Amino acid sequence: MDDALRRQVCRLIAGLVVSDDDLDEKEEAFLERLLARFGIPSSERDTIFPIVDRADATEAMKALPPEAQQEAMTLLIEAAAADGKIAPEEQVYLATVAAVVNLDEAMLNSKIQAALGSSVALPWRPCASPPSPSWFCCSRRALSTLPRST
Repeated sequence: MDDALRRQVCRLIAGLVVSDDDLDEKEEAFLERLLARFGIPSSERDTIFPIVDRADATEAMKALPPEAQQEAMTLLIEAAAADGKIAPEEQVYLATVAAVVNLDEAMLNSKIQAALGSSVALPWRPCASPPSPSWFCCSRRALSTLPRST
């Protein structure tokens, strides 16, 4: 995966972890590890903006080559599970991008449960109406103002 693809995957991940308007410290740590794994220095963290919100996630995922789509899907699931729970907004985001890689709901839920390390069924289903579009601005601001690890 080249640098541009790695940054695009990071934008997807960042969009997912802030989709519930709550960037947990474990999600923040996951993002930091991902940046390090992809060779993106913390000083260049701003290059993962703009993050990809749920409305744009399908197109962003389709723009990735198939092997990058699979890796991105795995990383998205791991990122969503990083804080030990899957928020409804994260589930909707995951379901949105899962459709691109032909991952059905049952398989997606199985992968989520595996990432959570639990066999407990998910207690809810995605809602029919999308979350408020205002989350993006607030979440981007929250993500960009967090202290950076050194």
